[in-house]
Amino acid sequence: MSHYLHTGVGGVAILFAIATQRWIMLLGVLGVIFCSALFSHLVFEKNKPAAATHPFWWSVLNDIRMLMHFLTGTLKAELEKAAL
Repeated sequence: MSHYLHTGVGGVAILFAIATQRWIMLLGVLGVIFCSALFSHLVFEKNKPAAATHPFWWSVLNDIRMLMHFLTGTLKAELEKAAL
């Protein structure tokens, strides 16, 4: 659930920072999102985040993809297809 929270709230905050041209806020938001996601992986999920083995942009795009599947109700089918 924390993935959805980080992706959703982070996405809105990033769009707000860009729309208002608050570039320092943009950097801060990116840092907070990354640190909180890393904390979530280490403490709650007890796994290694994709950003540790893949490019950062790859893990961000997949978080967005996962959120879209969650919101459309297709996440379970995608996880089954990936054998997770």
